[in-house]
Amino acid sequence: MNKKSLWIIGALVATAVAGGRAGAQIVPNGLPAGYAVPSMWTAAGPLSPQPPRYTAQVFWAYELKAGVYTYWYRVDHLGPGPSSGNPAIIDNIASAALGVDPSLIVQKNGVYQFGQNDTAQNRPGQSWAAELVNAQDTSIGWGWQGNAAYNQVQPYETELLWLQSPYGPTSVTFSLDVPEPCQCGRAYTTIVKGPGTPPVPEPASMALAAVGLTVVGYVRRRRLS
Repeated sequence: MNKKSLWIIGALVATAVAGGRAGAQIVPNGLPAGYAVPSMWTAAGPLSPQPPRYTAQVFWAYELKAGVYTYWYRVDHLGPGPSSGNPAIIDNIASAALGVDPSLIVQKNGVYQFGQNDTAQNRPGQSWAAELVNAQDTSIGWGWQGNAAYNQVQPYETELLWLQSPYGPTSVTFSLDVPEPCQCGRAYTTIVKGPGTPPVPEPASMALAAVGLTVVGYVRRRRLS
């Protein structure tokens, strides 16, 4: 993964805590206000390449409410991978990246409406941490901070991500990675739905546009006559 374009961690997080504005923040652990976790999910394809020392499944869903799309992503850590061995060596999942330009995501008071809901069984609320996002970033993601294992998604845990956008669904990349030094710059990627198409006009807006075109046509006819 290109970490420079995905996550701004360490010093920038410290700057934000100190009151700096190195980049816009994203939402910490929690769900979007007024929303519940979807009950229906679509399974993404297998990760490519296949992680050697863990198995995971990614799911996605989205819903449209009041002109805003809410996109949901679920990461299930399913345990050992094909090269875990016996006794099994199982990698944690350290980070996730979504191939979405941050400019497509709703902001409220400088905070991107992109968040995480931690369902870790071991230490709830202490898995992936909030990052900063810079204007030049072309992806947005969550990653671990520090060396504690509970800052990662461990075997048989589930992690939820979500974002809100006025833009309709298109196919985007979703990538997972493991902690240093295991990752060796390799990301395990699948395809999900995310924002990328222009918003669809609401019926009322379309009706107003039709009225406007009718008036313009009438005025032009009057001028010609």
